[in-house]
Amino acid sequence: MKKNVFFLLTAASICIILMAACSPWTGEEADMAMITLRLGSTGTGRALVGLGSPGVDPEYVDFTYKLYVDNVVQTISSQEPIISGGNITGVAISATVPTGNNKKITMEAFDSTGALRALAEWDGNIAVGASIPITMTSATVVTSWVALEGEINPMGPSLTRPEIFILRGNPADWDANLPIAITRDITLRAEDNIEIKRDGSNPSTFFFVSSGGKLTLETSGGSLILDGNKNNPPPSSGPNSLIYVSGAGSRLVIKDNGVTLTNNKTRGNHGGAVRIENSGTFEMLGGTISNNETEYDSSPSNGGNGGGVYVGSGGTFNMINGVIGGANPADINWADDGGGVYVDGGIFTMSGGVIRGASTYTNITNNGGGVYVNGGTFNMSAGVIGPYNAVEGDGGGVYVNGGTFNMSGGVISENRSLTDGVSGGHGGGVYVNGGTFNMSAGEIGPDNRADINGGGVYAAHTATIANLLPANITDNLYNFESDNISIIGATGPGDGIIFYCDDPGNVNPGFIINGSKKYCLEAAPASEDSGVILVWGAPGIVVGTSDEIGTGHSNTQLIRAAVIGTPSTAVQFCVDLDYGGKQDWFLPSYDELEWMYNLHLDGLGGFSNAYYVSSTENDSNPALYVLSLNFSSAPPPSSYPEGKNIGGRVRPIRAPF
Repeated sequence: MKKNVFFLLTAASICIILMAACSPWTGEEADMAMITLRLGSTGTGRALVGLGSPGVDPEYVDFTYKLYVDNVVQTISSQEPIISGGNITGVAISATVPTGNNKKITMEAFDSTGALRALAEWDGNIAVGASIPITMTSATVVTSWVALEGEINPMGPSLTRPEIFILRGNPADWDANLPIAITRDITLRAEDNIEIKRDGSNPSTFFFVSSGGKLTLETSGGSLILDGNKNNPPPSSGPNSLIYVSGAGSRLVIKDNGVTLTNNKTRGNHGGAVRIENSGTFEMLGGTISNNETEYDSSPSNGGNGGGVYVGSGGTFNMINGVIGGANPADINWADDGGGVYVDGGIFTMSGGVIRGASTYTNITNNGGGVYVNGGTFNMSAGVIGPYNAVEGDGGGVYVNGGTFNMSGGVISENRSLTDGVSGGHGGGVYVNGGTFNMSAGEIGPDNRADINGGGVYAAHTATIANLLPANITDNLYNFESDNISIIGATGPGDGIIFYCDDPGNVNPGFIINGSKKYCLEAAPASEDSGVILVWGAPGIVVGTSDEIGTGHSNTQLIRAAVIGTPSTAVQFCVDLDYGGKQDWFLPSYDELEWMYNLHLDGLGGFSNAYYVSSTENDSNPALYVLSLNFSSAPPPSSYPEGKNIGGRVRPIRAPF
């Protein structure tokens, strides 16, 4: 069987309808289809191929057409004018093409001079009964920046059809001396090796993609380099990223690995290569962003963040593939904060690609060698941050200063935070200074390093840890000693304060890191302190409790069973607590209480200078006494055997991860 396919063009689109027909020469099913392309002169048909308004002039009938399936040219069997009422109204083009799944159809139209005038592309399945819409896009070959600027800028926003510009010619003809405003759907496709280099007279961005504009950068047999010529940077402190995307519906797409944005320096501005904000979107499907930097001008309030990409308020950056950075020292992106990407109130979603530093630990930023989050959201589901992102500050891989970092996949490894002897050196993989870190999957490690603390993850007292997977934070170093997590004082998932996260050295439930157990605890905040002395209960009964880290929960269950029916006990106060969306609070063991006392020494937690009771019975007389700790004493803390029928102040705790 053969398959007949008809292309019908109306309103700048082609519809392919596949129908079965008997093959006159085989009588058997064949993996081919006969297609007919009909280009009509009514509606937008003639304007579609760049010949002005529709009319009776049949010039477009004499265009030469090429048809490709999966980039293989197909033989066009016929090309005939369509005549209606004695007038030529279009052209019908027929060819036989292979059928199957995941096919790419490309149709090109050339005028009598051999210039490409229109292009249609479609990816999908060619099968019986399929209806396939294809948009025929006007195409123009340009050979210089001046020609490109002349084609795009005068058109303005009134011309809304998509356009493809084929870039060819001598690299010397591609000096960018004026910015180009993108207000409609524009694709730049390099078929030669094109290097667009900043002319010293261009004080601004290369491309300004504004409301309703879309800029797609791609290659076909060539390469496309946007070179900011940082040795001759723009004198202005205005928008001077290579590409600036701002406004409702504005969009930038880097489509393949043949595209490179490089060698740019901004003056008093954000985003060495790309700046997105105000409802703008950047989609990175491939390509490289390398060797860009931002610097302050005379006013420190102006710029300096996001060596590669800056995602401002309302901006969206989707990284699906590609590389930000590179293996050579000359490839690194540099900024005050956020060497690779700086998120400042926007949304950055990383589902692939790599953000990396050079082949040696090169100091590229103050904080956030890979990504800096200063408000907004960073979602990481795949991809790699590292190796060799490094800071002379905090957060070699990622620095969270506000907003949210959601990690549901991907790897953060081989990053480093260095100290200058005064500050810095925390969080080789991730540093959380403010905002929220939520880790549900992914890997942090191996070989993230911090000079001071937190080789894998460091959280300051102002941070919130919504979730953490200690078992997935492995083989990281602090000062070349094993150190994976340092999050004491941060807010935990239950809105409490994390006061312990380490290897307890016992067999109680925890998480395995490097073959040992990792167990973390958070204390309820001051608002959930009992405020009064509560009895322990069960006088005269030996419950059989322990004093070790990790035993508070099991102690609580044993005590609860022994004091059933006794109202207002310390244990009942803990198990009845519903706070921060959690109901798994318990009375700490004595060793856990000692660790919680350290919060008090640091001025955290709002504890009273009083005796706090533990869930641990006194070894010398377990039937009558329990251990309490005097929070008013100077270190080391002093224990005190308290009567079970007396008790003490109570602060519930829980084990978040």
